[in-house]
Amino acid sequence: MMARSRRGLAWIAALLALASLPIAHRDARAFDQGEGMGATIDSTLSQGPDFSGYQRLLDDYLSATSEPGKPLETRFDYLKLWGAEGTFERFARIRRQLFGFPISRLRGRERLAWAINTYNYLVLETATVNLIEKRAQRGYVNGMRAMVRRPHTSVQQIQLRFGTFFDGYVTELQGKGYSLNQFEQHFVFEDYDRKSKRPPPKTLDPRAHFALVCGAQGCPPLLPRAYQADSLDRQLDFAVRNALSSRAHLRFNPLARFVQASSIFQWYAADFGSPRQATEFIKRYGPTPVTAEIDSLKVTEIGAYLPWDWKLNQTPQKAAADSTSGRKS
Repeated sequence: MMARSRRGLAWIAALLALASLPIAHRDARAFDQGEGMGATIDSTLSQGPDFSGYQRLLDDYLSATSEPGKPLETRFDYLKLWGAEGTFERFARIRRQLFGFPISRLRGRERLAWAINTYNYLVLETATVNLIEKRAQRGYVNGMRAMVRRPHTSVQQIQLRFGTFFDGYVTELQGKGYSLNQFEQHFVFEDYDRKSKRPPPKTLDPRAHFALVCGAQGCPPLLPRAYQADSLDRQLDFAVRNALSSRAHLRFNPLARFVQASSIFQWYAADFGSPRQATEFIKRYGPTPVTAEIDSLKVTEIGAYLPWDWKLNQTPQKAAADSTSGRKS
């Protein structure tokens, strides 16, 4: 309850600060999706992806909100980034680093690390650029009536020019426009058709689902380090184990004697293979108490899926003020 109260105070303070500004302050229209942010990047600038700008963004705005010894939980301070000087110029620099090379040259782990980092970055960018309501509404500031624009509290509230948060255009690569969903499907999951009866390609790595972060609290937590090709296996293993150690993604109901798992296993069931294979995946990466129950009761499939929390994974006030000493370990 105290954490919720602090969070409520943070949003109230943010609303008052935003409401006291002129309506046109930090207007992102000049850098709208489909214009500045969607512009084609020259793919001749460098020999490979540079994650340094994205990493500095995580260093500056990502905070751990979990207690020591508990599964890592993080939040991102979209509101602070939105109000910072030079944010849109910073976005342009990061885009040049991520897209300023021939993407077709990437293979295997290098391609997957790039795709995960780039997807997560595009989520952060898109949520920040579109964080504030486009239309002002009547409200009160210090007891006085005023026209205010409030921050969105969920990515589901955000509408882009050509669609929803996940289906609207967010970038263009090699002359083709991509939404977040299209980018994920093409670059992370190799255009695998989940409606077909074909098994997923051997190169499809279902662990990537726990590395992709959709801007909602229901997602696996955004990790504080950019993914790298030479450490990708270790990083993906950690991402899965960390997520499945949280009750938001995995539970065992001893009374009903079944496993409750993240909706990821429902939405992308084909990526994990058969129901038995999905259970084996959980047994491999899940915490020992849960996997022991699965073994002892000979559970072979997931019994229910946990609800998804679509609230924006915005940093609470306390986490925004604290510097997390463990982030750089």
